[in-house]
Amino acid sequence: RTLYQSTTEFTIGTAARTVAEALEVPRILSLNATLDGIADPIEARREWLEFVWARGGGLPILPPIPVGRVLPEGGGSARRSILRIPPLLTESIVSTSSSSSTTGGPSSVAELVYQLDKPGWTT
Repeated sequence: RTLYQSTTEFTIGTAARTVAEALEVPRILSLNATLDGIADPIEARREWLEFVWARGGGLPILPPIPVGRVLPEGGGSARRSILRIPPLLTESIVSTSSSSSTTGGPSSVAELVYQLDKPGWTT
């Protein structure tokens, strides 16, 4: 076998194993972030949705393509789903929620649930 043939077989074999392993077991990643010093968590979530979700968040790739209905929590330009090119992956905000503080002040918690719909390239 040539070096090219061996390298090709190795890389394709590795990619095939990686895809098989990724599809085998559902992968769940759960993150919880607390931002100290934030007066209004709902406003912080709106800003995050605008910066990351609607404008790409400073990633060195093209801005995402918005898909679906507008998220009222996102300041007007964030959509329910986005398509990132490359690598042709789709992501969605599944749900949002907030809860008020017990002291009657501004909301104390603002949450969102994010989902990676299609990891890209061929899926």
